[in-house]
Amino acid sequence: MKLKNTLLASALLSAAAFSVHAATELTPEQAAALKPYDRIVITGRFNAIGDAVSAVSRRADKEGAASFYVVDTSEFRQQW
Repeated sequence: MKLKNTLLASALLSAAAFSVHAATELTPEQAAALKPYDRIVITGRFNAIGDAVSAVSRRADKEGAASFYVVDTSEFRQQW
């Protein structure tokens, strides 16, 4: 039981430490109050909007951004 609690506490602390360095998604109001620094475009196949937001978050982290805001999503269908 002690090992289980130790592992749980370790996982929670690791998750908290990881989220400190991750870029945070802004609300529309927060985004409107800031001047955009850069715009990025992500292309890929996403099953849900949450998957696309996760991809943008990873890219923002890679670029060193403190926050991000998703402006638009669009669907591209290739005709066969």
